[in-house]
Amino acid sequence: MLDCDLSDALFVGELALDGSLRHTNGILPLAIFAAKQGYTKLFCPAVNAKEAALIENIDIYPVSTFERMIAHITDVKKITPLEKQNISEWLASNNNYEMDMAYVKGQQFVKRALEIAASGAHNILLSGPPGSGKTLLARTMPSILPRMSIDEAIEVTKIFSVAGLLPTDKPLVAERPFRAPHHSASGVAL
Repeated sequence: MLDCDLSDALFVGELALDGSLRHTNGILPLAIFAAKQGYTKLFCPAVNAKEAALIENIDIYPVSTFERMIAHITDVKKITPLEKQNISEWLASNNNYEMDMAYVKGQQFVKRALEIAASGAHNILLSGPPGSGKTLLARTMPSILPRMSIDEAIEVTKIFSVAGLLPTDKPLVAERPFRAPHHSASGVAL
């Protein structure tokens, strides 16, 4: 007889032929869904556990293999739930932009225009000859934007999670994303 109550548990993951649980895209939206539906336990692949641990009101159990899951259910060896991630601390400490406006020398008028656009949430169009620094300046734009709120960070992270673009060492996207589509990209490609 099993003593483990699984009536409020959700199991998510891809089981490999060797019994291991593989990385699964979209764990964050699944954890949000599970919490909203009243589940209190989420069993997911260990590589996705930190991502799921961002969500309150649900215990995240990192599972590495199917054998480990069976050991938990049969009370042979329990899996301890993962400690919750503090989103506020993560956002405050993980703003490392690839390119920062502070390191751009010169271009005072363009930098001022970017600051005005950032502060007023305006669009901006940079035009000029090749090599004048348009792309560099555009890539520095996220570094002068305000920090993302918790809701914005969760929303961006959900998109990255579903698309499979979330790095395994970063469970939360703390920087505003920057996309640089090619000038010849079609409307559908955008």
